[in-house]
Amino acid sequence: MIKTTSSPMTVYISSVSGQKTNTSYPFEVPVATEADLAKAVAYDHVCARFADGRNNRGKNIRAHRSKKTFLSSNCLPMDCDNTNTNPLEGDVPESEWKSPEDVRAAFPDVPFYVVYSRNHMKVKNGLPARPRFHVYFPIDEMKNVTAYEKLKAAVQQKFPAFDDNAIDGARFFFGVESPRVEYFAGDTLINEYIFNAAYLPDIITSGTRNATFAWFSSKDEVTNRLSASAAYDVSIAEDFQPPEDWIPGQTINKDVSAVNTGNVDAFVRMWLEGEMSIFNRTSQNDSVAILTGTSTPLTATTDEQYKNLGFTYYDANGNYYKELSTLQRKNPDLNGTSNDEANNQPATFNEVQSMQAGGYLASCPDSANYYYVLEQATTIEAYDSTAADATKKVIDLKKGDIVATKGATVTAGDGKTVAYIDNGTKGISMDTSQFYPQTEGVYLFRRNVDLQLGNNNGANTADDYEYSGYYYVPKSGALISDANADHYLALYTDGSATGGSDRSDYTVPDNAVTPSSVLPSNEVVSVAPTEYMKFYTAKEKVIENGGLTWAYTAASGTDPAKLTATYNGGTDDPSDDIKIDVALANIGTVGQTWTAKTTDGMTTTFYYNDDVEAGDSSAKLVDSVTLSKDTTQHAFIAFDFDLNVFLDSVQVTIDENGQEKTTPVESGGTFATAPTGGVGAYATAQTADEIADIAWN
Repeated sequence: MIKTTSSPMTVYISSVSGQKTNTSYPFEVPVATEADLAKAVAYDHVCARFADGRNNRGKNIRAHRSKKTFLSSNCLPMDCDNTNTNPLEGDVPESEWKSPEDVRAAFPDVPFYVVYSRNHMKVKNGLPARPRFHVYFPIDEMKNVTAYEKLKAAVQQKFPAFDDNAIDGARFFFGVESPRVEYFAGDTLINEYIFNAAYLPDIITSGTRNATFAWFSSKDEVTNRLSASAAYDVSIAEDFQPPEDWIPGQTINKDVSAVNTGNVDAFVRMWLEGEMSIFNRTSQNDSVAILTGTSTPLTATTDEQYKNLGFTYYDANGNYYKELSTLQRKNPDLNGTSNDEANNQPATFNEVQSMQAGGYLASCPDSANYYYVLEQATTIEAYDSTAADATKKVIDLKKGDIVATKGATVTAGDGKTVAYIDNGTKGISMDTSQFYPQTEGVYLFRRNVDLQLGNNNGANTADDYEYSGYYYVPKSGALISDANADHYLALYTDGSATGGSDRSDYTVPDNAVTPSSVLPSNEVVSVAPTEYMKFYTAKEKVIENGGLTWAYTAASGTDPAKLTATYNGGTDDPSDDIKIDVALANIGTVGQTWTAKTTDGMTTTFYYNDDVEAGDSSAKLVDSVTLSKDTTQHAFIAFDFDLNVFLDSVQVTIDENGQEKTTPVESGGTFATAPTGGVGAYATAQTADEIADIAWN
């Protein structure tokens, strides 16, 4: 029998399952039965409706999952993994593991669904198997993401076993294969239960407006809890044209002010927050080691943003792998017209050929097969056939002839000679433009740069040269199961990691290679990869406002007051800092200006020193936004920045004599201590007795 609930809800699904990077959830699934929910949760899903979004590379994303595009929800999802999010607290003892029955006990007569997660009763992250499940509470529809998140926080406070890292308004859950769904009936929705139990903190009881303006979309969310007959409507107005490709030092106009479209005067305040989505390469320590990495095939990305950046495949841990392009580019020195035969310069080249530059194969897989086409005549000692009893001889070769390992698959054209060498031969000179590997693995090429020429009594060690290369995957290879194309995966390249500033950016670190064959003169013939040889990988990281440092700089001369939001890249190295300058306008202490509220050295909250008359607008607060010129390309491969502008408004009341009972926060006003950043500050205007009751909660 299909169970029908009295509290239907809506879930929104994607077309994929298990894809962490997907942010599109356009398909609406009404849920009134366990069977309805089971169909939905087989796919990656969310419990809120989102507007379409657009990032700073101009890509439109349908039903884009983010806090800034949140529209509404009638379902509150919670996550119970029975693990500690604080690594210092250790694992949760089995005696303290929670079950859906414990949720029922905590929330009696509250209806909810339970879906056991894909890792339910499985070993995960080295921890023993245990109950893992998601809880879906039907709720009255909510259209304010801040209030929605506060409700989630209150539910987690009541039941601490719910994951406190999973209470944001844009949370998604992975799809579950053959999901197991249970329904617990009840008559009191969770939002009613929480309100009745007084678990929801910091509810704003005066007129409130919360608007989020992101880089590429804007939404004005209205939460008006006043029961007045007069029209009361205050919102944020902005003039903003998003950039297609933001570069350091580029200033983007962004005029932000408050507008009162109602017929009741209001007092307003604004505050700013930010959020970054940063895509950047992982450090050498965090990149995937080639020798010890997983052999599980990689998954092709469908995200055009990543593909355009050259990151075409990803693994189960969310690492994206950089792939070298085989697209031919014009040689700028030759304008791509014709080869420079005298200097052996090709008219075009690609990224793979650039890695092969230097013309010396220093490393390849044992027994590797490959071949190369000669760009100039030479004489070598080689086999003239692949016969087992063939012996080496001196062979004269002309331009266009081929040198191949015995096991290589090669077809020579008319008049072309093929000279054969042993499989896995390394430590040989070869031609860079037409070298073709056929065996999966790492190929390293010695650069024509001897960093210590003349040192070591004329002898060379592995450190004296630089090495570049790639990890080659043939069609239907082990790491990439693509039957249609070969792939060349980039290696981690950062010469400064161990070799110092004299090393090139496109070469592998010193500790990634070790000599494997050395002449009596100490000349290194060939090298082998070490455990420090790693793939060039990148990950996406979301930095919420709490991960940013906001600093306020007062106006000086012709320079306006500004807020600077800084993300330090997680290190003490300033070269990986991302800094956003927000130029402010009309900062002051008198009417028609804004008063800044500073707490703990940071300012994000501003109070307007006048009321906003009905039908009028405030002076603008935000003038423009600039990606600071101090931000370098080392700090990111790509990133999105959302500048969120919030506004609170309080209705002006009139006494029996027709006089305003409240006046704005002026220079004589005082501010109580507020949380870091000023968001949620409690401020009271105290310039006259009749306004002592105006308060911001």
